[in-house]
Amino acid sequence: MRALRWMVACAVVLGCAPREEDFCQSNVVSTDAGITGDCITFEEASELATEPNSGVHTLTVKRDPANTAAAIPTASNSDAICRGDTCYVRAAGKVAIFAAASPGQRFLSWSCSESTSTNLELTNLRADTECIARFVPQYIVVTAGVSGWYDQHVQLTSSNGCSATDSCVTTYGGSMTLVAPASESHTFLGWAGCSESKERTITLSNLTQPTMCVAQYELEGYLVRWTVAYGGSVRVLASSSPDTVCTYDRCTVVPHGSLILEAEPLEGWQFVAWSCGDVTTSLIRFDDITAPISCEARFVPAE
Repeated sequence: MRALRWMVACAVVLGCAPREEDFCQSNVVSTDAGITGDCITFEEASELATEPNSGVHTLTVKRDPANTAAAIPTASNSDAICRGDTCYVRAAGKVAIFAAASPGQRFLSWSCSESTSTNLELTNLRADTECIARFVPQYIVVTAGVSGWYDQHVQLTSSNGCSATDSCVTTYGGSMTLVAPASESHTFLGWAGCSESKERTITLSNLTQPTMCVAQYELEGYLVRWTVAYGGSVRVLASSSPDTVCTYDRCTVVPHGSLILEAEPLEGWQFVAWSCGDVTTSLIRFDDITAPISCEARFVPAE
């Protein structure tokens, strides 16, 4: 029976450069085979693996699909000697393998293990073993949103057939077309995060990483402005559109929108009227707004 001992070895999925100099650290004695000295070569290990009860097992590493991974050599303390996709491993020994996906692919699993890690250590190897690294296409996610216009969405269409709003996927290196919504009440300002274009329709090409795009808008509305000389304040009670933009003394309202204001007197004062129209109640409502409005809330000392 032949005896074989190794101390350091290299095993890599998809091609490992020979490191036979690493296997010269232990004596290898196999008198009947005529192999003596301080080193063992890959060819000698291959010969031993064909002998019954030699204590040497063959590990064959494959990939699926066959052309989807890169060779990245790595070394580990193990009981193997490797070249290319083949390792010869001492009985009950261990060997490390590594799966590296090529661009456009991602590692999925091993056929010889339940592990989903790209780094795998096989231990206590007691038989010839085939281990397949499985890869799947890598998909790129593109998400899109709208800023400055409430409850609106961007339409996305990818080169691989995805069509959706807000989010879509494409293959690695693929393209994505985005269409921002048209509006009569908002001005499209351009894109943020993915493009400097001012066009509503853009195409992103050669996508290799997740991408976020924001279509930016500004309200094209009419200004409703109020003033108070003294004695009180005005607050916005309601608006017909969530796109209405208000500050402390004005609101920008969408065309044909509506707005309700309320006059609130300070202590010791009372509200008397609004300057815009014959309105003496504290509430004033503006409907079907199609032009700028300016109005004063008038207060007088309480009697």
